[in-house]
Amino acid sequence: MTDQTATAPAATAPAAATAPEAAEAKGKVKKTPVKLLYDVWNEKGERVARGTVLKVPVEDAKRMIKDGKAERADPLPGDAE
Repeated sequence: MTDQTATAPAATAPAAATAPEAAEAKGKVKKTPVKLLYDVWNEKGERVARGTVLKVPVEDAKRMIKDGKAERADPLPGDAE
């Protein structure tokens, strides 16, 4: 008598999510570069000098620009890096 162990069929992968949906699912936040106009201190209490270009969450960037603490540092359309 031969051993005829049944194997389970391979599981199919779910349909791939779009990039924004995948980022939201993973908890990733869209970031944008800003150039600091003033020295600031990060969460660790370390000084970050003015003129530094940082990638920050879009909402933080909007607030910093509105408050006059930073300016946009992203390339203009057609000026790819």
